[in-house]
Amino acid sequence: KGTRASCKIPPNAEELCMRTFLRICAVQEMESIHADFVVNVDQGGINILPSGNSSYEVKGSKNVRTLMHDEKWQFTVVLALSMSGNILPFQSVRGGKTDESLPAHSAHWRAEADALGFIYAHRDTCH
Repeated sequence: KGTRASCKIPPNAEELCMRTFLRICAVQEMESIHADFVVNVDQGGINILPSGNSSYEVKGSKNVRTLMHDEKWQFTVVLALSMSGNILPFQSVRGGKTDESLPAHSAHWRAEADALGFIYAHRDTCH
């Protein structure tokens, strides 16, 4: 299993956060930026078909077959919240190049998502 170094938090992290906050407040006040236009965005990867790097086989086997261990079926969800408290519509980013990478029209929640105004596009049409 792979490892990576953890993030190092600077000793003055609290001060740095406060200075950043004060800069945002100052710019917002000086430029008369409405709270709806100050947006915090985050993203997360969602695994549709998780694939590990381990497999089970009889002990001592010469060949251990793996199925789809290199396949990564996932998409990214982008979430955004404005300073005024409004939650912006989620964005689902998929990496396929064809319509087959998008949710099927017959998918369980597709009709409700369409009624809410969800828009679907694959990588070749997102600019």
